[in-house]
Amino acid sequence: MKQTITRCDGITYERKIKSNNYNKIISLRINLDVYKKLEQLATDSNTSIGDIIRVAVKNFIEEV
Repeated sequence: MKQTITRCDGITYERKIKSNNYNKIISLRINLDVYKKLEQLATDSNTSIGDIIRVAVKNFIEEV
């Protein structure tokens, strides 16, 4: 599905509507080694680091 956006300067464009609505942000600091491993996992699985962390947190909470 597409959404039409008109900016205040009159430029109009369409963008794809994201299916997920994430409305909270968590900021965290991690060790460089852990980050590099996450980065490699994301590259290997063709996804983002945020998606990997989101799934890991969700799985952890569901197990508790």
